[in-house]
Amino acid sequence: MGTTLEFSLPPISALAFVPFIYLQAVLLQPSIPNRISRILRILLCIPAIYLAAVGPFRHRIEPVRYAIGANFRASIFHPAFILKALEWGFARDRSTFAWVGFENEDSAPGSNASDLHSEDEKVPPKRRRIRNEANLSALAGSKSIPTINIRGQRNMSEQLPTPPDSPTNSEASDVVEASPIVPLDLGIYGPTADSKSSWTGDKTPMIQVLRDALHLCTSMRGYGYAFAPPKRSMASRPRTPPPSAHGPFARQALWRLFRSHLISTICQILLIHRDDAIPYWLRTYLSIPIAHAKPIAHFLAYLSVGFSLHAQMLIGFEGASLIFLALHYLPRPLQVKFDTREWAPLFDRPFEMSSVTEFWGKQWHALFRKPFTSVGYEPVVAVVNAVAGKKLGKSVGRTLGAVLVFGLSAWMHDFGLWSARYGLSPSPIRKLSFLQRHGANLFFLLQALCIIFEQIYTRTTKRKVAGWWGRIWSLFVIVVLGSLLAGRSWIALGLVDGLPSLDRWGWQRWLLPTVCLAPPPLWVK
Repeated sequence: MGTTLEFSLPPISALAFVPFIYLQAVLLQPSIPNRISRILRILLCIPAIYLAAVGPFRHRIEPVRYAIGANFRASIFHPAFILKALEWGFARDRSTFAWVGFENEDSAPGSNASDLHSEDEKVPPKRRRIRNEANLSALAGSKSIPTINIRGQRNMSEQLPTPPDSPTNSEASDVVEASPIVPLDLGIYGPTADSKSSWTGDKTPMIQVLRDALHLCTSMRGYGYAFAPPKRSMASRPRTPPPSAHGPFARQALWRLFRSHLISTICQILLIHRDDAIPYWLRTYLSIPIAHAKPIAHFLAYLSVGFSLHAQMLIGFEGASLIFLALHYLPRPLQVKFDTREWAPLFDRPFEMSSVTEFWGKQWHALFRKPFTSVGYEPVVAVVNAVAGKKLGKSVGRTLGAVLVFGLSAWMHDFGLWSARYGLSPSPIRKLSFLQRHGANLFFLLQALCIIFEQIYTRTTKRKVAGWWGRIWSLFVIVVLGSLLAGRSWIALGLVDGLPSLDRWGWQRWLLPTVCLAPPPLWVK
């Protein structure tokens, strides 16, 4: 007798690490004494890291054999939570996590000068004074950010470059200039608008502290905070509607969600039918011989892995932005304030890259920028500077830091697939070639080497990698090699194993975003 498949989601205990990370966010608030804050944050690292590490192995979407792709997409975020727990646990300068808002953003993407001034006039004088005092504590010049530590002493915290978004090792590159220009506040009413008072000496109600901590947890990229990505890295991104223009923002988000869902669905079809229907269609409609149609179908499937992941990230991001926008219209006690500028576009036309450095530095998402920088890049640079001296350590440290950051990225993806396949047999390790097993890891490490090569080229020729040759080069390194290494490896490791064929799809798989990735028996004929 055959075994009946039963679909089930992981229990709520799969998120057991979340309360510990949230408590770390509470302890990062300035109203908590510094000594108590740091000790408790370090202690909270232990349960947070342990539970985030074991969760994807203990709690998964069932049936596991047919849900490798779905579990991979869920568990890939757990390494990010581990890094976040380390970052928040050992953070020394809590003013890095201060809310500074969006004032003086006239030239930023999605801002409008008239909207800024009209909104500024609505701010009461007392709140405007608090806001301006907090802004002054967060800004100073273009090369360093003066911050106020918890003991009230001024110190200069120079923000180091960000390898996942600026993984280069030369001062000549735009992507590695230290210290972003921090945006200031507009005075929008909301859970974070009054939180500046605690950075200027005023007391903050406990309920406000809890809300500020929750807001910090949901702000992965940090827009509006002192640790936000450099302003110059956002300069070319598509403009967002003004802060209060929720209607246009919702329409843009819905359009991007629909477009991404369409792309994701096409990619799943190319992946699922790479061995049967796609070669047949190529032979029938394009008159391509079957001997050539099969390799073409396989390469299209490898390409589809990257395009599908890009589309699904957009679906998740746009869906989350619409959820937070909906929460803004709840009754006032439950209302969550919503500012469109915190939801700037996730990507900046990534397929128009003109160099590998530009792609990872400005055009890809910045979701893991801060933990990668704090846990990987900055410690390596500091150690190399201490050992080799600043003159030699600057370039060597940045090079090693970039390699480590891409190594962390490889680990994140490897962890996701490893946990998704855990306990399944037969194991693919013995049957697959080295490239099939480790192609994705090689791809991420190759990115660091290509960025180093671009820096050597720039120093040697005094020209940046750009133009059409730069575009061809970066498309080859990222798209072609990414498909042949990472895409091929993930397919071989079972990323789309068990997904139902097109003729078995229920209507829900066509209409609902990402549902086509769900394992059977959910919504199959």
